[in-house]
Amino acid sequence: MQPPQPQVAVTPAEVKPKDGPVKSVYDKLFNFAVGRWIVSVINLGLAAGILSKKPGEKMFIAAAYNIAVGGLHILLIFGPWIGPRARSSPLPPRWYYILIAISTPLWLSALIVMFVFRESDGKYEVINRRSLWGGLKDIAGNTVTILENISIACGCMGVCAILFNIIQCYYIFKLQRAKFSAEELEEGYIQVNEPKDKSENEATKTG
Repeated sequence: MQPPQPQVAVTPAEVKPKDGPVKSVYDKLFNFAVGRWIVSVINLGLAAGILSKKPGEKMFIAAAYNIAVGGLHILLIFGPWIGPRARSSPLPPRWYYILIAISTPLWLSALIVMFVFRESDGKYEVINRRSLWGGLKDIAGNTVTILENISIACGCMGVCAILFNIIQCYYIFKLQRAKFSAEELEEGYIQVNEPKDKSENEATKTG
């Protein structure tokens, strides 16, 4: 007869607390902010591709402006932490309202400039300049087609960025209209700012 086996105590796995309603909204805000950042990277690359084709003056200006707008929004990923402004308020900081208020017209102007200048005399400058060197009209025509396609793609990125901003405005409005209990506000403040607090504590320890 075998001796009885010792009983091993099984410790239940630590269960992660469920995200509260405030944290859930901020997760969506963050996701669309990341989406806008990705769109900015793509837009910058496309606009740089236009410049590499040596377009006409107007298209050059449009591409350079899109690079400036895209580059500015790429830097936003290194901005301040997005979270409730206080334990008693679920709303984001006031600077976030200003950011969206500036970002939206910037993208709208970048979109308009790209589409308006897409049909400008820039494409004819490409054809004429390249035709002078060996009469390569086919190559010049291909270049024009590429420029038009890239400019359309740039415009589409601008549309996406504007949509992301509008969706973020919707979630901010949702935070304003929702009625949260004091416990939910406290819980949301802690959950949203927990990653920030951890990173600050780690930085303090390493420092």
